[in-house]
Amino acid sequence: MRLARDSEPQRITVRGKDAVVMLSAQTFAKLLPLLAEPNLHHLLSQSPLSRLDFEPSRMESPVREIEL
Repeated sequence: MRLARDSEPQRITVRGKDAVVMLSAQTFAKLLPLLAEPNLHHLLSQSPLSRLDFEPSRMESPVREIEL
């Protein structure tokens, strides 16, 4: 616990597999505001434009023959 508080987060294992991470209250306080921020996917999926049918226009360009 002291190492997590004074140095860096510590992994805690159960039967040799990572189970949880212990970190200082100060580090947790820095990370907490990031959890409240919406991610880009969430923002775009909530847009009224997300329900539009969209077909991108395609332009066919001529292809020229080349000799290899």
